Parts: sequence; structure tokens; C-alpha cells
Amino acid sequence: MKPYDPEKVTAAIELYNRLKTTDADDLLGLKEIRLASEKSLDIRLDTDAFYNYLMEIFSPER
Repeated sequence: MKPYDPEKVTAAIELYNRLKTTDADDLLGLKEIRLASEKSLDIRLDTDAFYNYLMEIFSPER
């Protein structure tokens, strides 16, 4: 098992706390959090799959 990276855990906790206090309508703030998470945690958030899933579920054509 690979040990965890304490710096990434700290960064994740800080980002999570920012996310909890950011309003859902604050698109600029949410974008900043997304970009910071990509940079500090080395992750990539792919919203295309989620968008396509929602389109499939809520499509009026189904």
C-alpha cells in the first residue's frame, strides 16, 4: 500500500473548507477551487461524462 502524501491531504482539506463556504452561485469562486485542486492535487475534473449522463437521464426524447 502506498503511503499518503501529507501535503496533498492538507491541500485537500483546505480546498474542501473553501468549497463548503463558497456559494453555489459563485461560479468564479468554484472555478478557482477547481483550478487550485487540479494544480495542488494533480487531479483533472472531467465534467463531460457527468454532463452526458445528465443529458441521457433528463432527455425529453427518452
